[in-house]
Amino acid sequence: MISIQDFPPKLPFQTFRIAFVIPYFVFIAFSLEPPKTKLRYFSLIVIIIYLLALPLVYRGEYEEIEISPIAALAFGWSFKMMIWLKRCLYAEKEKQIGPFYLTMFFWRTLPNDDTKVKKKDSKLTIREINLNIIQRVALVFLKWGLFEMCYRWLTYNVPDIPEESYPVRIFNWVTKGIPALNQFLLLYYAVDFLSP
Repeated sequence: MISIQDFPPKLPFQTFRIAFVIPYFVFIAFSLEPPKTKLRYFSLIVIIIYLLALPLVYRGEYEEIEISPIAALAFGWSFKMMIWLKRCLYAEKEKQIGPFYLTMFFWRTLPNDDTKVKKKDSKLTIREINLNIIQRVALVFLKWGLFEMCYRWLTYNVPDIPEESYPVRIFNWVTKGIPALNQFLLLYYAVDFLSP
């Protein structure tokens, strides 16, 4: 018998993944055409709520590395499903809305822009191609050099962080003249302050 403290029961992770993916495929099967009845709308909404609630109900039951991708997929897919249902609700004609599985990767139709077609049709010369390659290679080496310089500077100039707290160091600076900060500590404090 399962008590309230044991709810939800911890499933094997493969079973949990199956319980997550099957409703998604059921939604795809039900959404091959826009829903016409209230029962179909209701069942699709229940599937969306189930997919949203599943990671929330099972939080803490599995490792973060296992549940995080499933939670991200659940929220992403659920919001896509809600957008598709909203489009179905407000569509004037049935032909305007395609099946849900087509919206998985193609959210919008791209406008036909004649300038892009003309640009694509124009022939590139060997000189333009070589110039583009040289620019990209030079940029890669520039970025690599900048990264190496920053890395070497940060690894060879690690500051000695004093054991006293910052207010004590400020007090010592005011009373004894011992500087509370140096340039490296300012850099590290700025990086620490700006990092999320």
